[in-house]
Amino acid sequence: MDLGAQIKRTGSRYLNDINTFKVAGYTVVDLDLRYNLANLGLEKSFVQFNVSNLFDKFYIGSFSGGLTTASSTFVNYGAPRAISGSLVVAF
Repeated sequence: MDLGAQIKRTGSRYLNDINTFKVAGYTVVDLDLRYNLANLGLEKSFVQFNVSNLFDKFYIGSFSGGLTTASSTFVNYGAPRAISGSLVVAF
């Protein structure tokens, strides 16, 4: 069994070029767990589970800046917690 983690820290950033509005920093944690199926006679096969944004942190992933914080600024929110699983079978 293998356990993996990824921790990403993004510091605070300014929304515009004149530094009048600051967006808070954030930390996102991802985990993955892989279980080898060799004990079932499938030497190259495994089951894997992934969790993205483990703590369901709400954050601003990206935004379009400009000279000022005009109404034309676009904001993209980060993805919420997501869980996925995979079965990989190799011969």
